[in-house]
Amino acid sequence: MNKLKLKKYLKAPIFIAEEEIPVFCHFVSLAENILVDVGAGWGTSAFLMLVNAPQDALIFSIDSFIGDTIKPWKRATEKMCRENVERALTTIGKIDALQRWKLLPQSSHQIITHWNQEVDLVYIDGDHLYKGVKQDFKDWFKFVKLGGIILIHDSRRVSGVSAEIFARGWPGPTQLAQELKKQKDINLVNETFSLTIWEKK
Repeated sequence: MNKLKLKKYLKAPIFIAEEEIPVFCHFVSLAENILVDVGAGWGTSAFLMLVNAPQDALIFSIDSFIGDTIKPWKRATEKMCRENVERALTTIGKIDALQRWKLLPQSSHQIITHWNQEVDLVYIDGDHLYKGVKQDFKDWFKFVKLGGIILIHDSRRVSGVSAEIFARGWPGPTQLAQELKKQKDINLVNETFSLTIWEKK
């Protein structure tokens, strides 16, 4: 899978770097039961999860679809996200995977109030402001199983660039990633371009 194929399948903007795709797919393939996708957007991460996760794994995608907190990008809608994922799965002959996907059109903070399941993997790519991404991490970390994986997108920003400009990440997720390096209950296991990958200890 690469960005060209993703764009062809989803027919939507693709906000994942080329070098992030194989790393993302690798860790998704290790998740056995439940994966959570915070920030479904146009459906890229959901599609990659459905294609690469084990056949019995369930994927829960979460997005309030109110737009990005950093920049006024063209906004995805719940309908667009559903249609994009369905189209992409149909194109590659894996439409049955839709049965394992639940798209929850609410904020992560709303969903977490009634969540009660252990999670193998969480992908955090929702609110990019520090307060929001930190809260997403805090909310979901307690549900991640020991040895489970947390992927944080846009969290390896290059320093010395104006805050409103994307520079291999955004300030909020990058600040969170720097703080996590000091925690004893989580370990950085991999990183590529803007993506950092963490294991719960």
